[in-house]
Amino acid sequence: MASAAARRNEVWLITQPFEREYIMRELEADPELARWLHPVYVSVDPRLDSRVTERLHFYWHYPLWQQKAKARARYLHRFVVFDVAHHTTFASDWQPTGLSRLGAVPLVWGPVGGSTRMPLRTALRWLPARAIPEELLRLVVTKTCRRAFGDRVARGAAVVVGLNKDTADRFGYMPNVHVASNAVVDIEGSAAGNAPEPLTRDDGLRHAVFAGRLVAYKGIELGVRALAQRGGAGWSYTLIGDGPRVERLRELAIRLHVDDRVHFIGRLPHEDVLAALTVADAYLAPAWHESAGWSVAEAISLGCPTVCLDIGGPAWISRDHGIAVPPLGNIPKKLAGALDRCPPRREPRAIFTMDRCADACDRWYSEAMALPGGRGGAMR
Repeated sequence: MASAAARRNEVWLITQPFEREYIMRELEADPELARWLHPVYVSVDPRLDSRVTERLHFYWHYPLWQQKAKARARYLHRFVVFDVAHHTTFASDWQPTGLSRLGAVPLVWGPVGGSTRMPLRTALRWLPARAIPEELLRLVVTKTCRRAFGDRVARGAAVVVGLNKDTADRFGYMPNVHVASNAVVDIEGSAAGNAPEPLTRDDGLRHAVFAGRLVAYKGIELGVRALAQRGGAGWSYTLIGDGPRVERLRELAIRLHVDDRVHFIGRLPHEDVLAALTVADAYLAPAWHESAGWSVAEAISLGCPTVCLDIGGPAWISRDHGIAVPPLGNIPKKLAGALDRCPPRREPRAIFTMDRCADACDRWYSEAMALPGGRGGAMR
């Protein structure tokens, strides 16, 4: 998002120190970007920054970092005089942002997500038993924090951008709410990797693929169960990635007698994942609550039709490029039916481009500045 914004605006990017090496490499490779994008690295404590990517440490580190980012933004504003503040960090709609109190500077909040949730009755029926307590805890915590922090940020924002319709509906009381994906997919050279052998096997089956962490909320169990249904009998399912659900998924596949059609590949280099998407017949990603769904955007861009639940980011992204089934009733049977009528592959198309993101940023910034109290003049 920072690179997209810097296509046509001067941008000060407040970020974390562990991103420094990557950012400097990108700026050295693109002198024009380096001219307009100014990274500012803010640390909570150098002794703690190296642990921020660990899941358990993220939740307490994030609000502390936001306070530091707020102080740095206020300091910079004294000299730069910003026209627009834009928050995208972690794309979360239930956590605070330090940019929400930057004087009279209008705030663009998003794209953010997190409001997506499965109907409780459906979740209790299909979610693995061990995952139910975690999902209930997530629901309570995020709902409480969304009321405490998210609503306050939304009310102070000039423009709210949701990653999906669920988020846009949640903050629909605001006058300027948009829906947009944060995905940017460059399809050039995307077939340079090696597709996994099950996807290139001539076995008379059609081949579905999933790429990502094998965790409960990704809904992989639903995909495996779909293969045991009538409509899924002619399909195989290749799972790229790892996670705590691997052994449970193997046991489920054996119990349903589809283990000969469910293939566990493990983690692969990104170029190999993209190569897999260029030969698969469908991208089967029935996530319970996926706010964005970047891999879905990659699949669509590479011509692979998608099958997902009609909820969250994947449904929004694939609304014109796949099949989204309602998250009600016998979901595996509905997924199998969607596979059975899955459309053929298309030619790759540049849909989620950097120019698209840059255009969106310009629209949001212009809209924010046009509101009463917005600053005129060149955007920064």
